[in-house]
Amino acid sequence: MNRRRGPAGSEPLLPHKLRDILGDPATDLDVVSAYFVPTAAGFEAFVALAQRGVKIRVLTNSLEATDVAVVHAGYARRRKPLLEAGITLYEILAQRIATAFREAIPADAYEVRLSETGDLYWIEHREEGSVRHATEPGTTFWKRTAVRILSLLPIEGLL
Repeated sequence: MNRRRGPAGSEPLLPHKLRDILGDPATDLDVVSAYFVPTAAGFEAFVALAQRGVKIRVLTNSLEATDVAVVHAGYARRRKPLLEAGITLYEILAQRIATAFREAIPADAYEVRLSETGDLYWIEHREEGSVRHATEPGTTFWKRTAVRILSLLPIEGLL
């Protein structure tokens, strides 16, 4: 019996992992990652999606905003080929992130808070004022219940 010891190589597994994570997007794929570093296999997976007509947009740190230059180097070497494949890349400045948190994000996202009794609630900012939600906005009872049950299972290593 020939047994191979040690970690499995990540390259062959990556396209399958991406498919598990991303599903099989038919039209659009938006990726937000401060540390976006596609491996060769990951790059090929993104290119294959783009060739199928999937519109791919990636938002990642700019060199100015990154705190790990080596990570940016891994991304930078694939920048031109990603663009040539039709993938749209956005790089964002640390100052712009701070501005977004001050201005755009509060207007476009739910803010999660803790009540005095320790319960979660969500604040939605609208033109007519703030709305407080006692449950996760835009979800059904069944979806919240499924998530509650799943959160009790020992699945962290699978995520």
